[in-house]
Amino acid sequence: MTAAIDIAGARLRPDDLVELRALVEPGISTRLPRRVLLVVDFRPSMLQGRSRAFRSVAAAEALTVLGWQVAEAGGYVGLMTLGTGAPVRVPMGSGADGMRQVVSGFVRGHETAAAHATAGHLDDLPLDRLLSDLDISDDEICAVVIASGFEFPGGGCAALLQALSAKQPVRLVHVTDAAEAEDTTGQGRALGLPVVTLDAVLPPEAMPSVLAEMFR
Repeated sequence: MTAAIDIAGARLRPDDLVELRALVEPGISTRLPRRVLLVVDFRPSMLQGRSRAFRSVAAAEALTVLGWQVAEAGGYVGLMTLGTGAPVRVPMGSGADGMRQVVSGFVRGHETAAAHATAGHLDDLPLDRLLSDLDISDDEICAVVIASGFEFPGGGCAALLQALSAKQPVRLVHVTDAAEAEDTTGQGRALGLPVVTLDAVLPPEAMPSVLAEMFR
């Protein structure tokens, strides 16, 4: 990570993500899938924010909260990051040790994305191209949760998401910025799946109630 973006809200710190374990809500386990693959968008368009944090950071925080909820309920969590360069993949793991591997994956993926951005690689690859590498052939995956701003989706993104959702349930977290005027209903129609909207201005403490809408 370069000093150029070593500012509040622009970095992921392992200790901060581990501490999100304290936000797990009692009783939520009855609504959660047992095995969840987390997919986070770290493309250049996500490495920005005009409020509390970069959208990439808010996306990782939200998925980490969800991951801790699943892990604390006895489930399994895996990770795939999307961005410039090779994705970071963390295989399904359980418990605190499994989530620490996921946290490490978030941090590695974000630092790699930041390094590419500060080196001048600022163009987003189409989201459908990156999602085409997503492998959910594992029959034991119960759900896939994708957090993104969904800019530059590519012409085949909606069809790809529909194809993925035919194999396993897919949930989308649309990460926005407080300064943006987003038509999230229209965004959901364009993607072809229900979307939960997460404003990057929200602190992590507010994220469990937003995420709970996905699995009601």
